[in-house]
Amino acid sequence: MPPGIRRNFWDNYEPASLVNVDCFLPTGVVIQLQVRIEAPLAEIKSRLWREASDYPLFNLLKDAANYVFVCVNQKGKQEELLDESRQLIDVRPFRPLLKLIHRKGDKEEKLFNSHIGNLIGKSLHEFDQMLNTEVDDFRRKYRQFAEKIAIERRQLDWIGRATYAYPPEIESTDTHSHIEEKLMENRRFLVNVAIKNNRASIKDMHAFNVPADAIELKFNDHDKRLVAVEEVISELRKQKMADQASNEVLARTTQVTNNNAKLERFRRVISSPFFF
Repeated sequence: MPPGIRRNFWDNYEPASLVNVDCFLPTGVVIQLQVRIEAPLAEIKSRLWREASDYPLFNLLKDAANYVFVCVNQKGKQEELLDESRQLIDVRPFRPLLKLIHRKGDKEEKLFNSHIGNLIGKSLHEFDQMLNTEVDDFRRKYRQFAEKIAIERRQLDWIGRATYAYPPEIESTDTHSHIEEKLMENRRFLVNVAIKNNRASIKDMHAFNVPADAIELKFNDHDKRLVAVEEVISELRKQKMADQASNEVLARTTQVTNNNAKLERFRRVISSPFFF
C-alpha cells in the first residue's frame, strides 16, 4: 500500500456526500461517475450504461442484466456484488473501483449465497477453505436442525401455516381499563380484514363483530394457535355469501327492469297510429 493512503476510506464521507467511482467495462473502457455514497448498485449500473452509450465499443456490450459488478472488499478479496439493491456505502469496497464482468452460474443460488455471506460477515468460499472440524460439525448439525424444522412446517395444516407466515401479535395480559370502557354493551368490537399488498381488498374490507374474549392463545409444543380462527372465517364466509346473494338479486332486478322498459317501449310503438 502506498504511504499516506488511509484504509478507512469511507469513514471520511458524510451522509449524502458525492464520490467519484471508476467503473471498468468489459471492453477495456474506464468511465468515472460521480454518485452519492447511498446510491444503490442498480442505479450506478443504469447511469453507467447511459454514459457508456457515448463511448467506443458500446455495440460490443450485451444487455446490462448479463453483467455484475465486482470489487475488492476491505479484506482484499474479490467480491461479486449480486444484490444490486445494496448501497455503495454498505458495500464499502477498498477503493471506489467497480468492474463489470459477465454473470456466470446460477443467479439465484449465487444471490442466496451472497445474502448468507452478508449476514454472517464472511463469504461462503472462505468457509469452504477453512479446515476446521469443529466448524464443519456445527454446520452439518445446524443444517440437519434446519431441515427438520422445514419438514415439520410442511406437515402443518393450513391454520398452522397461516399462523407461522402471519404470526399474531396479541397481548396476552388482561384487557386495559381504557379499552374496556370503549367496548360495546355486548362486549364486542369491530374487526376489519384486508389482505396486505392488495389494494382491491383494502377497498372491499370486511367488518364484523367479534367477542372481546374470543381471542385466546394456546401454547402447544411452542406453536401458537388462534382459537377464534374458525369463527372469524365462518363470519367471513357468511358475509361473502350474503354479498354474492345481494349482487345476484341486484343483477336480476336490473335485468327485469330492463325487460320491462323494453316491453313498455314496444307497447308504445305498436299502439302508435303510424305503426300500420
